[in-house]
Amino acid sequence: MFSQSYFDLISAKRGKALYAIVCGERMTKLDVKERAGLSMSTVIAAVGSLRAAGLVTVAERRVPGGGKPHSVIDAATDKCVFGISYKAGKLYAAALDLGGRVLSRRTMTPSEGASAEVAITTLFSRLSESAPKPIAIGVALTYADRDGLVRALSEEYGASVTCLTNTQSVAYRAVWQGGNYPLAVIGIGRRVKCAFLDERCRRVADLSDLTLAPAFSSERGIASLLSAPCVERTLFDRSYGGHYLYDKGDFSECRDLSDYSRLLVQAIVGTVGAVQALSDPKEIRLFGDYITRGFFDRISEVCPVPLLREEGDGEGFACGAAIAAMTECVFV
Repeated sequence: MFSQSYFDLISAKRGKALYAIVCGERMTKLDVKERAGLSMSTVIAAVGSLRAAGLVTVAERRVPGGGKPHSVIDAATDKCVFGISYKAGKLYAAALDLGGRVLSRRTMTPSEGASAEVAITTLFSRLSESAPKPIAIGVALTYADRDGLVRALSEEYGASVTCLTNTQSVAYRAVWQGGNYPLAVIGIGRRVKCAFLDERCRRVADLSDLTLAPAFSSERGIASLLSAPCVERTLFDRSYGGHYLYDKGDFSECRDLSDYSRLLVQAIVGTVGAVQALSDPKEIRLFGDYITRGFFDRISEVCPVPLLREEGDGEGFACGAAIAAMTECVFV
C-alpha cells in the first residue's frame, strides 16, 4: 500500500524509485516515473543501480502486435529486513520484506546473565528459518555496549544496522501506515520520551525533566513512576509518603489511583503542549503502559491538540524497528 507520508519521508531519488516499485507490481519505467514524480533519466539510472544491488528484478514483457518489448520491474523477493525490540523482559523480532509484509515473527525470554549478542543472534537464527538473510537490521533496545552489538550483527549478517528507541520505532511504523508527516510520538513510561520525524532530522528527546513528570515520595526518596504497575505498587507500599510532586516543587496529595490519574492527565496534556511548541507536527501519537483506551479518552477530552493512541506492543516495536532500518539503510 502506497503511503504518501512515507514517500515524503524518503529523501533520496533512488529510494523514492524503489518505494514506488515495491508498492506496485510489474512496473514499467514509465509507471515508476509517474508514481515517483521523477524524470525518466533519473528512473533509468535508479533502476540500473537497484538492479545491480539485487533489490529489483527486470524482465521483458511482450507487446501485442509484435512491438518492442517493455521492461517490467519488480522488487526482489529474496531480500528482507530484521527488527528487534525489548519490552517487559522479552525480546521481540520480526522479518519484513521490502513491501513491509511480515515474513516471520519470533519471541524469546533471555536467560539470566546471557549477553545481548548471544540472545539476539539466537533469536535471529530462529527468525532466519522462515526468512531470507537480512540486508538491514533495526535494533530498538538499550544496551551499554551498543557499538559492540552493531559490529557483531554487521559481521554476522553483512547487514547495515540502525539503532533506535521503541518510541522512534512507533513513529516510523506510523508514517509507513499513512500517518501524517511530519509526526511526533510521545512514549509514557518510567520516563517521557518523544520521537520526531520531520524534514530536518529524525530525533528522539527525553522530556521527563522538561514536563515535570509525576513522581512519588517515599522513604527511599523521589522516584518517577509513570507505568501503571509501578504506581499501584507504590500506592500500596507502607513507605509511601502520600504525596505527588508536581509543578515546580509544589506537592499535591495523592492517596489513590483516581487522584494519580487526574494529575497524570494534567502532566500529559502539558507534555503534548511542549511537543507542539517544539516541532509543530501534523500529528501526535501517544502510547504507554498506563494509556488504556479509557484513560486516553480522558486525556483527549481536555487536550487542545488532537491525539491518536498507539498500542505500544513488543511485536509492533520490532516491526517499526525493521521499517526504520529499511528507511535509513535501503531506501537510500
